[in-house]
Amino acid sequence: MSIPDTSALIRAARQQLREIARAREALDVTPAGRGASMLVQTTTLGSYPTQAVATYVVNPVELDASDDEGAGATPTPDTDQSFFCVNLGSAVPPQGTLVVATACGGRWVMRYDG
Repeated sequence: MSIPDTSALIRAARQQLREIARAREALDVTPAGRGASMLVQTTTLGSYPTQAVATYVVNPVELDASDDEGAGATPTPDTDQSFFCVNLGSAVPPQGTLVVATACGGRWVMRYDG
């Protein structure tokens, strides 16, 4: 009875893990150390906040624009989806304000200073 060459199996497994890690990195579109960002529009489900630093309900926004310098852009909120976003700014954003939200530590945050 011969003992199988486990070192060859370990080398092959390590190579497969490296290939999987490279494939995973290629799928990651968020730069290391940075949160994903998206354009959102503030909305309300009940009572709109009156304090600047508060949790707001927002809708993701699709921005339609041509690739011509100076061309206008049309924001279209997805009102079928909404989620909570904490304002870290110094002012209360008027309802319907477009802001950039960033994923940070399991939360969405935005900054509106007026």
